[in-house]
Amino acid sequence: MNVKSVLYNNFAHWDERYPDWKRSVIHRDSHIDDITADDVLILHGGTDINPWLYGELPEGHTDFPDRERDEFEVRAIKQALKVGAKLFGICRGAQLLTALNGGKLIQHIEGHHSTHKLDEFAGIATSSCHHQAMIPSETAQVIATHDGIPEIVYYAPTNSYCVQGHPEWMSSSHPFVELNFKLCRELWGI
Repeated sequence: MNVKSVLYNNFAHWDERYPDWKRSVIHRDSHIDDITADDVLILHGGTDINPWLYGELPEGHTDFPDRERDEFEVRAIKQALKVGAKLFGICRGAQLLTALNGGKLIQHIEGHHSTHKLDEFAGIATSSCHHQAMIPSETAQVIATHDGIPEIVYYAPTNSYCVQGHPEWMSSSHPFVELNFKLCRELWGI
């Protein structure tokens, strides 16, 4: 198993958890073909995805679209799906995976731009800086919420694990980071 990160050299603690795994960054189209079935592909946070990806027009709070990044990441995801790689989306990455799995987004939400507790996991807090939220499709397994809003979602048909929070901002021993690795191991069988 290997871990590949789209655009950013930040592996959300996969490098600490699995030090013998090969790690690399996908930052050019020529690298997309390097994605294999043995990979976990990480899609990181950033600006809002273009609402056209889930069939809507931008609302007042939505960032100006970064079409180049959206298109590049969609190509990387399509390659990952083609070869059967696992997908791990963080914040923006989770929202992009949700859109590509038939879901939508709430384009602006209050109260999720700070650390908050997960409803289903007593005492575990997520780091967060999102102003948008996932509206998962029917193929989703909603694993964790905050005030009823999805925070961790899994799409089994595409091996897509989606987390709104930022485990890469926390220590590798933080309960939120531990929870994400536990869930990934269980869902992916690794």
